[in-house]
Amino acid sequence: MKAEQIERLRTCFEELSSRSGELIERFYSHLFQDHPELRKLFPEDTGQQTRHFLGAFTLSIENLDRPELFRQTLIRMGQRHTTYGVEVEHYPLVREALIAAVRDVGGEAITPEIADAWREGIDAISQIMIEGAAQSSRVDEDPFIDR
Repeated sequence: MKAEQIERLRTCFEELSSRSGELIERFYSHLFQDHPELRKLFPEDTGQQTRHFLGAFTLSIENLDRPELFRQTLIRMGQRHTTYGVEVEHYPLVREALIAAVRDVGGEAITPEIADAWREGIDAISQIMIEGAAQSSRVDEDPFIDR
């Protein structure tokens, strides 16, 4: 990602952070409404999942210009996500639901340039997770990975 895209994304994320609960609620609403078949991949109570998602996403956004700091975390997440039934084709669906939620919460402040920055940032994060998913056979062999 280009430095100006990272800055746009971080600025937007900071502005939306005070409404993170609404952002995540809108994300799930879009995802499950547009792709109800994905609901089964999530726990009935999404409270803990929401905290994990927000924490990992915050870490990723804050370090987009230093991916080496969170690369292994995202690889492990990608590995674990395969055990939940997540497939490579789900990542773009999640990206679009998240961008729709950002637009809902951010309103007119979400310009096409900001939406593009979100798309690129999410794709960068997803790509690393997909690399981990490709290595997922190792998850079954590792008794120390939290499931």
